[in-house]
Order: sequence, then C-alpha cells, then structure tokens
Amino acid sequence: MGYIRIILAAAVLLDHLGISSVVKIIKFDTTTAVQSFFVISGFYMSLILNEKYIEKSKSYFLFMSNRILRLYPIYWIVLLIASIIFIPHLLPMSILNFALLMGKQIFIFVDPKYFISPGNGSFIFIPPAWTLGIEMLFYIIAPFFVKSKKKLALLFGISLVLKLFFNYSAISENLIFFTLGALSYQIYNLIKTKNFHHLLIIKILSVLFFLFVFIPAIAFIKNNNINYLIQNLYSIIYFPLFTLSIPIMFLTFSKSRIDRLIGDFSYPLYICHSVVLHIFYRLYLINNLLYIIAGAITVIIFAQLLITFVDKPIQAFRASRIPSNKKLQR
Repeated sequence: MGYIRIILAAAVLLDHLGISSVVKIIKFDTTTAVQSFFVISGFYMSLILNEKYIEKSKSYFLFMSNRILRLYPIYWIVLLIASIIFIPHLLPMSILNFALLMGKQIFIFVDPKYFISPGNGSFIFIPPAWTLGIEMLFYIIAPFFVKSKKKLALLFGISLVLKLFFNYSAISENLIFFTLGALSYQIYNLIKTKNFHHLLIIKILSVLFFLFVFIPAIAFIKNNNINYLIQNLYSIIYFPLFTLSIPIMFLTFSKSRIDRLIGDFSYPLYICHSVVLHIFYRLYLINNLLYIIAGAITVIIFAQLLITFVDKPIQAFRASRIPSNKKLQR
C-alpha cells in the first residue's frame, strides 16, 4: 500500500507548503490523511502480530523494540536538527523545565496530555510528531487485543464509545481508526486465499473507490457549500469504505517492490518536512510557487538521505532479529 501511504504523506506536505494559497481552488484534508494513516497502521500491526510475532517467548519485547527502531532513530535525527533551531529561542529556562521539555521531545509518547487534550496538547519541536505518540500508545496495547477476535471486538466497542461520547483527547478521538485497521486485517484473513482481488469487477470497484472516494476525501475543491456537504458525507462513508478497501489494496500490491520502496519513503517525508519548511520560513521564502517547488524538492532530498543513512541500516538490523520464514515487509 505504498502508493496510498505516499499520497497521504504528500497531502500533508502540500498543505503545509501552503499550496492552497497558490492553487486557490484546492484544499487538502490533513486530518483525514493522518487518520487514514492510523487505519493502515492498525492493519499492519495486526498483520505482523498475527503472522510474524507469534512466538510467546519474548515476542512482546521484540515487537516493541522493533517498533521503536522503526520510528525513533529517524525522528531523533530530525529532532536534533529541530533542537538546534528552537533551543536558543527558549533560553533562559530552568534546568528542571528544560529537562521536562526535552524529555517530552525525545520520548514523545509519555506526555499525559494525550489523554486529556486534542492532538498532543504540548509544544513540540516537530508538530507532525504528535502522531508518533499515538502510534506508540497503540503499539503498547495492540498485542493484547489484535490476536483475539473477542478482545478486538471489545477494543472496537471501547474505542467507539470513546469516539462518540468522550471525544475530547487525542486517544479518544483516534483509537477507533487503529481499531478499524485491525478489523480490516480480519477481513483480509477471510479473503486472502480467495483471489478476489484478481476479478475484473474488484479491480473496477477499486479504481472507482480511488477516484471518487479516496482522492476527494484527501483533496477537494474549495467551495463553502460543497465543503460542508463533503465533510458530513465522508464522515459517514469514507472510513468504512477505506477499511474495506485495505485488504484488496494489500493483496494487489504486497508483492510489488516499487510499491514497497514508495511506501518506505512516506514516513521520512512526513516526519522531516516541518523542520525543512520552518527553515524556509525563517529565510522568508514563503507563499509563492518557487517556495513550494524548492521546499518539496528539499524535503524529498532530506527524506532520501534519512532512508539511505538511517532507515536502511536499521531495517537490516530489525530484519536480522526475525526468523527468515516469518519476515514481512513493515
């Protein structure tokens, strides 16, 4: 599903580049893009927990340590650059306050404000990194729920109640999307041997979903009347349809090397772009087409450097920790 992941990451990047100020008829829905990432993450975590981390002995430690290795080294490299930019502007500061601030930056998922306020609720050097905290909190609980259909149903019920009646924090707002991804894995488990994804009708429906549901949910024409209708319509139909489409997309593209390479590019691009754009902002290179082009190119180059010198060596180490007959790409 690399193509889908890179489109979602690109939507966030283009919105933060301010493309709507240049191409005034287009608006990107970054909230839907990020929540779609959460659904995909829920699917992948269910997949690897049920098909790769299946040994009881030390499997939880291995899973958690590999997730940390997947997310945090790249984040910490970007955080180092962000710290050089931000820390001089925060001084003077007491040693205790500085330690607390940096602790929240380094171990972003430990911030209790995830449970009491929308987003992260705290000042962070890399704004998109608030999603890492949500990801890590889901990773912590996922092994206890996604291997059992009954426990997964319980988690879905809890997340639905939180979403409908206690939707005031990052956790209560977003847990439902990870759970939808886990449910999507259960659908995948039912159809993976049926070869449904090779049927012409399924391919046609997938193309129609991509063109008329997925893309309009992420990028739509700015019009006050249309926007109101779209937001209400897609809040009802988009995520259920997206959940149903994931097994088909995974079966279609899981063996594609190009799709995997594109997908691996999405996380570094997502996590590094705000720092690059902040540097451009400080140089007053903003709000014009040249800024958008230069910013996008710079982000792509930085993301590729992160993949080459950080992600690939760590990915090789992560893969070496898993028996070869259980390796999956994630």
